Amino acid sequence: MSLKKQLKKLGYKSRALQIKLTEAVTDPLRKRNAADLGIFRPLPIPDPMTVSLTEALMNRHTDRQFAEQTISDQMLSNLLWATDGINRKDGRRTTPSPFNWQGIEIYVVKSNGVWLWEPERTSLRFIKGGDLRTAVAPVDPLVSRAPVHLVYVANLESTTIRATESASEFLAFIRSDRFKRIGTWTQSSVRNAVMIDVGAKVQACYLACAAMGLGTVCRITLDRGAAREALSLKPRQIVIASQSVGHTL
Repeated sequence: MSLKKQLKKLGYKSRALQIKLTEAVTDPLRKRNAADLGIFRPLPIPDPMTVSLTEALMNRHTDRQFAEQTISDQMLSNLLWATDGINRKDGRRTTPSPFNWQGIEIYVVKSNGVWLWEPERTSLRFIKGGDLRTAVAPVDPLVSRAPVHLVYVANLESTTIRATESASEFLAFIRSDRFKRIGTWTQSSVRNAVMIDVGAKVQACYLACAAMGLGTVCRITLDRGAAREALSLKPRQIVIASQSVGHTL
């Protein structure tokens, strides 16, 4: 079965350019009020990337000089699906997440504004307008002018809830007096899970870029205060890293 047929079977559908979201979001771990619901920009169904894994690994490298040329919505869809897309009917992703907590959110910063990747809808949810790329990229203009910047944000509220549930189940299962402090177990697990999750997504993005002939660079050194403001983050959302993507010079 072709990739497109598999994705359609999983619920990926082509939609109009913009959709006004009217239905409520029911996931208790991601509650949103009316102000949170807004404009969605659906992306195309991901296309197959036919480059072999060996070739992608051989071509994986870091670039720091980007052209101002935009990347197509098709490329962006392929990139986001590889980084954090749904590849099974149960909603599990292309990249691993410890205990399937899925606590990392990907913000997409472009010249036309800030967007949030919604893998369940294959869409970008509009956060705010304006060109805020310099807020999430270094001072170097050759990097900041990249057309797309992915910002990996840990949602500690949802991850801690899932971690606490997992810890309770784990401790009940092993019934050991050595692990009486669920809070300590949860905190260390969340911290480690976040790093593993982001690392897997960064590498997947690198490989997708190598497969499509795009350049990319990942950074953990950035002005997190400026990034938080640009993304309109809540207190329990933490910026972990950012990754610039585009055509190279």
